[in-house]
Amino acid sequence: MKFEAVKLKDLVARGISYGIVQPGIPDQVNSVPVVKVNNIVDGLSDVSKLDKTSKDIALKNQKTCLQGGELLISVVGTLAKTAIVPISFKGANINRAVAMIDIKNEVTKTYVKYYLDSFMGQNYLNIHTSTGVQPRINIDVLEEMPIELPSLTVQKQVATFLSMIDDKIELNKKINLTLLNISLCNYSKLVKNKAKNGCIGDYCIIKSGFAFKSSWWTSDGAKVVKIGSINQDHLDIDSCSFVGTDKVDVAKAFILKAGD
Repeated sequence: MKFEAVKLKDLVARGISYGIVQPGIPDQVNSVPVVKVNNIVDGLSDVSKLDKTSKDIALKNQKTCLQGGELLISVVGTLAKTAIVPISFKGANINRAVAMIDIKNEVTKTYVKYYLDSFMGQNYLNIHTSTGVQPRINIDVLEEMPIELPSLTVQKQVATFLSMIDDKIELNKKINLTLLNISLCNYSKLVKNKAKNGCIGDYCIIKSGFAFKSSWWTSDGAKVVKIGSINQDHLDIDSCSFVGTDKVDVAKAFILKAGD
């Protein structure tokens, strides 16, 4: 089924913007919470856990003052992680590594979030990532991003269905984490009296991954594991990015084997 393709910039109430460049030192009394990339990755659940900036600096960056309901995306370092701002975060701001996408009321913001999270959305952002000291997604890339937009009814149906799946996944993660903690506790008891001092490097070969160029990303080919594919209890192969198979030989020293 084909849907109308629109640019992301046409779906926003306020212009897409990144946040505070220099947060400075917060005043202990008059301070404003600031959302960073790690907060998006961990999930926006508790505004009291955010780092803060001074009220004066926040006032100079009012265009990214959060009201609740905005879509946020990480644009520096760990890229393309998304979250919708809870109402409890109203009055907070964002830093330079985060961009605010304030979706219009007549569009389902959760649908847009899932589109950015989808293979099509992530592939577009991977291809258009700028390289440097840190990889980044420029604002103009977000503004020009094509979004396949069905009717409002279909948007809501898609968002509701995927939200139900996400809730189930989150519940399963909590169950797995509980089981993992029980296992670790039992393991600690078993080895408590048999522990030996040492370093991981004494038992393993450790090396960093290959630095793929942004121009190498493709829509199919050889899968590449990135940060977003790694969770505490599993490796999400389906969320991997791709490079052309002609690039595999260049990075052959980093090919994964079962058990790595």
